[in-house]
Amino acid sequence: MPRAVSISCALGFLAVLTVAHAGRGGAARVIGFRHASRQEKELCDAWLENEFDGR
Repeated sequence: MPRAVSISCALGFLAVLTVAHAGRGGAARVIGFRHASRQEKELCDAWLENEFDGR
């Protein structure tokens, strides 16, 4: 699996992180993470408002 980048809400939505990850042997391997940029946080907030159903 090639590297992928995901935006993740962490610590009960107290932090928004950008995570780089790749698959290895049937599992996801985290390559690194950092605080999300302002634009990435806005994308996460928009998703939470419009798509997240809380299940």
